[in-house]
Amino acid sequence: MNRIAPTFLVTIQLLCLAYLVATGPTIVSSRWLWLELLGLAWGIWAVVVMPRRQWRIFPDVPQGARLVQCGPYRWVRHPMYTAVLVVTGTWVLDHPTLLRGCVWMLLAVVLHAKLKHEETLLQATFPEYAAYARRTKRLIPGVY
Repeated sequence: MNRIAPTFLVTIQLLCLAYLVATGPTIVSSRWLWLELLGLAWGIWAVVVMPRRQWRIFPDVPQGARLVQCGPYRWVRHPMYTAVLVVTGTWVLDHPTLLRGCVWMLLAVVLHAKLKHEETLLQATFPEYAAYARRTKRLIPGVY
């Protein structure tokens, strides 16, 4: 995948997030607040465990990176994407419209494309990635 494709994916991701933020509250009602806070805590945990020099919005592997397999990475390979989907999913569930649901689904498709590209790079960078991928799920612990 050339650099244009990851840039396109990140642009669509940011547009989806901007739309969801602009069309509804980002702090949900008490009905969904527990799930939003769970997603937020999961995302914060993933960020804390990941070495700062490896933080990226683009699906690439920085030079000198190490494969993180602790914290939430013990159960899923892309916990930050999981957190984004859970948190934004609560926004849509709290203020549902057909367009917001479609934008959330587009966000899920874009994040899936990003993670597939990222996994190709991780496989090429880390010999142990194949074994890690066999024992952990992509986004949902124990499911997918």
